[in-house]
Amino acid sequence: MPGFKDIVGHKEAIQHLESAMKLDKVSHAYIINGEKGSGKKLLASAFAQVLQCESELNRILSVALQTKECQ
Repeated sequence: MPGFKDIVGHKEAIQHLESAMKLDKVSHAYIINGEKGSGKKLLASAFAQVLQCESELNRILSVALQTKECQ
């Protein structure tokens, strides 16, 4: 799952989550509610993946910046 681009619907929720990430104001918890089969778990999984990839990228960059080649 590559992120939010393949999710249909949930436009407002996706905009809110993307905005929180861009502003670096991600909350410690989100409540995603709706009817059964509405894609709550898919949205939560995509958000978790985006956050995980972002933190992994930051970790890789911080390690790379500490090497002699990057200083």
